Amino acid sequence: MSPAPVITECSAALRYADGPRYYSDFQLLSFNLTPPAPPLGFESWVDEGAMLAWHVAALSEQLGQLYWAMELAVLLDRWVGPLWRL
Repeated sequence: MSPAPVITECSAALRYADGPRYYSDFQLLSFNLTPPAPPLGFESWVDEGAMLAWHVAALSEQLGQLYWAMELAVLLDRWVGPLWRL
């Protein structure tokens, strides 16, 4: 068994000797990943190479967004986390 669940449970139960500031002053920088809009008729494309190229370009764009969010978090001395849409 990994120690991670035990640490998480102890942390949740406030069993560590961390002060109240550790739990209340959490510095989080949140951001929204903006996925690029797919081209018109993307679902009907038959050229798998073009589809793959578009997916790689979209992934690269989103990784660029994450990179700049992490850069900003480092400059501001914060943690970074995207706002997930479920």
